[in-house]
Amino acid sequence: MPWILEIHIIDVGQGESSLIIAHNTGTGEHRTMLIDGGLKGMAQTVHNYVHALLAPHNWTLDHILVSHYDSDHSGGIMALLTADNLTKICDIVATAAGNAAFAAAQAGVDQDHQIAAAAAAAYAASYGGYDDGPGKDCSGVARAAGIAGSILTFNVISPSDIQAAEEAYDMAVRNISNYGNGIVNASIVTLGPAKKRNMARDVGVAAGTAGTAAARIQAARIKAFAVLTTPGTSQFLTDNLYNNTQLIDTGGTSCPDGYVDLVSGKMMMGNRWAKAPQINRQRTSLTPGFLGSEILWYTGPGGILAPVPAPAMFVVACNKYIWRAPPGTIPIAGGMDNNADSIGLILRFNNFYYYTGGDLPSQGEDLIANAITTENLAHPPGGPAVFPLGRLSCFKCGHHGSGHSTSQPFLDTLKPCVALISCGEKDFGIENHPNQGLVNRLHGFGELEYFYLTNCNYRTDHVPSTNGKYQMTEVGNKSRVCGDNFSE
Repeated sequence: MPWILEIHIIDVGQGESSLIIAHNTGTGEHRTMLIDGGLKGMAQTVHNYVHALLAPHNWTLDHILVSHYDSDHSGGIMALLTADNLTKICDIVATAAGNAAFAAAQAGVDQDHQIAAAAAAAYAASYGGYDDGPGKDCSGVARAAGIAGSILTFNVISPSDIQAAEEAYDMAVRNISNYGNGIVNASIVTLGPAKKRNMARDVGVAAGTAGTAAARIQAARIKAFAVLTTPGTSQFLTDNLYNNTQLIDTGGTSCPDGYVDLVSGKMMMGNRWAKAPQINRQRTSLTPGFLGSEILWYTGPGGILAPVPAPAMFVVACNKYIWRAPPGTIPIAGGMDNNADSIGLILRFNNFYYYTGGDLPSQGEDLIANAITTENLAHPPGGPAVFPLGRLSCFKCGHHGSGHSTSQPFLDTLKPCVALISCGEKDFGIENHPNQGLVNRLHGFGELEYFYLTNCNYRTDHVPSTNGKYQMTEVGNKSRVCGDNFSE
């Protein structure tokens, strides 16, 4: 059956993000990988792009790879995980409230009591009264909170929906204090009493005045998100797209503050960490032992050998080490520390080869170019040798088109057909991207057909300035400016 490979370079302004999709149109087999996420403010842009491609197939994301920890690569991933963790918390609260309200409606009680049941359930769930797998059955939340029998029979004196919800909240607080030993899970909402009260009240009203169980849950989810999200942050509902995603990174102690917590399902709520349950992400930190390994199929939950002839991805650089580098060049020296740690990858699909390497400097890229044109690498492991390659089909220029990557020897060795540049304007105010020297090398390299840019916010020779407008090309140039033209 036919395999299809998709490589999407997502325009995140000054930063980098790309999505790899390999799928078989006949068997349904597939693997997906998001590589980097730009700055934190680009997280929703990245999510919207990923969701638009995966949701129609009902796919989740298999892997997120953080090439290195610079904020214009890792920041968007951290914000994406924050949003996914928040979505799970909202879903648990909303499901408890929506089901409780629907059960009350089925029992024939009035709307006030439906609202009251939903508000009490929302509070109980936030306190820890939610179903969380074998041995942690809270049976619809209300029973564990000690409210099941009483919430539908107490006398609601409610001049408004809000009053009914607040009365139910007060009752839930009292009952949880009395029957707290029924709560077998950790609290998932770490806000103070006033905000927790507002959340239970608003979610209760939303769930108690809807129709079907699904409609009640959805209304409650939207309201829970509105209360629990932090204004001014890049938080959004993710449809739980990343709950089980494998995180691949460089490990070490230089990862940003909070990164490991976010991967595990935690997020900062108020001034305390909250933990979203039912988050099953695995983290794999690459070491030099992974050099030469296939990671699109063989790593993470359910890892298998890459099917033949499916697209496969091999690690050729990580933590300053380069696959099959000559003695004396291990690890590579020079350059900024994080950049030199970048994970380098070769993606192979039949005779098509694609290279991407984060912000690796030329010292590393040149070693990769030599290795992949002279050494063999089996695909799948134990199978026929597929390297060395004769010519690189396509590659992403290192470090956003910096002057410190994509050297002339790299081009001469790999003879690429097409180059891609993910850039905005300046790298933390230091260097304009793309660098004029790099542009000259690409434009002057005879075997390169075109190079595509997400942006070019200032004019260079051979690349027209977008000036915030879509502009494909200029006559006589190999450049193609194709992104949405963010200003930074």
